[in-house]
Amino acid sequence: MFLKSTRHSQSLGTITGIWLLPIIAVIVAGGSGSIISESLPAKHAKITIVLSYMLLGGGLCVTFFGMTLYYARLAFHKVPAASLIITVFIPLGPCAQTAFAFLRLSTAISELYSDFGQPLIGSRLLSPEDTRIMNLAIQGCSILMAVGFWGLSFFWLSLGLSIWIDTWIVTKLKFNPGWWGAVFPLGIYALSTIEMGTAFDSGAFKKLSIVFGLCAILVWLLMASLTLYNVARGKVYVCKMSG
Repeated sequence: MFLKSTRHSQSLGTITGIWLLPIIAVIVAGGSGSIISESLPAKHAKITIVLSYMLLGGGLCVTFFGMTLYYARLAFHKVPAASLIITVFIPLGPCAQTAFAFLRLSTAISELYSDFGQPLIGSRLLSPEDTRIMNLAIQGCSILMAVGFWGLSFFWLSLGLSIWIDTWIVTKLKFNPGWWGAVFPLGIYALSTIEMGTAFDSGAFKKLSIVFGLCAILVWLLMASLTLYNVARGKVYVCKMSG
């Protein structure tokens, strides 16, 4: 962001989902911390969970800034060029990763209390009973946040598919390495749906997770096949990073 605001020249019409890629790394780190905390001692696990929430909160806020600009670009300057059309799926990534991270953090808080008797909030601030209630409140809020972001992910998935299909109908799309950018968003959306099925013990979410998981695998296989096919033909593609 520093370079964008001090060195680069920007315009609303050149914004693509690629702008969100550096921010996604912060959200991924927040989600990874929730998984790592399950293997740590109580003291370190608590610190890791708190840091994960901090990373998730910071990355999430900056992501909203980027998604607002990107949505404005779609509204006022229409869709990106055909060579970059696959970037319409990128906003799905941070939203789905956020849903996954909140669900994993909720699980991590629960395990911290059940395995070590350690609430996330220290007893110096609240009574033991109040800390237990606060623990449950944080878990509940995390799950509700996850549900909301899963829904937002579905919006971006639907919008991305609609735009991609419309572009495919009116334009002859040619494969380029940038198409690999659709694999991560679909994969993490499948993982977040798996976590939703576990959290709510929902058969519907579990079935959806199978569908999305298979779609992610099929997309990966398609990208790998197209890549190998074009490499075998000696074709090299150069992806534009704006447009």
